[in-house]
Amino acid sequence: TLTAVLYGVLVSSLAYINHVRSLPPDIAVFESMTWIKEHSLGVKNVLSHPQKGFWIAYGSDATPFITYDDPDYELKMDLTNRVFSSRDLKNTTLFLQNNNISLIWIDPSMKNGQVWHNNDEGLLFLLRNERFKRVYSRDGIEIWRFR
Repeated sequence: TLTAVLYGVLVSSLAYINHVRSLPPDIAVFESMTWIKEHSLGVKNVLSHPQKGFWIAYGSDATPFITYDDPDYELKMDLTNRVFSSRDLKNTTLFLQNNNISLIWIDPSMKNGQVWHNNDEGLLFLLRNERFKRVYSRDGIEIWRFR
C-alpha cells in the first residue's frame, strides 16, 4: 500500500511539473524581453495586453503601459482597447505620443482571440503604416517601434 501511495505521489508530481513548465511565459517571451533590454535604449512605455505587463516589467526593465494592478486600470484598459481596435492613424499616433509609448509588444495569443481575431483588425492594420517598424519577430512574438 505504501509503495502504491508513493508511486502515485511521484507520478502526479512529475505530471504537475510538466504542466507548470508548459505554462507561459516561455523561453520565447524571455528572449523578446532580453531583446528589449539590450536594443531599446530610451524606451519609455511598452504597449501590450495587461496580462503581459508583468512580463514586460520583470524581463525588460521597460515600463508597461498597463498591468492588472495599475491604480488607473479601468481608464487605461478603456484607452488600450480603443487603440487596439482603432483604424484611425491620427488618433492612435496622438495616443502613443501623449503616453510616451515607443514599443508595441504582440504575441500569438493576442492575435488569436485575446485582442484580435483577424490579421487586419484595428491596430494590426495600422502597423502597415510607415510610422511603425517591426524591429523583432521570432516564434510569433513581434515588437513594433513607433516613430
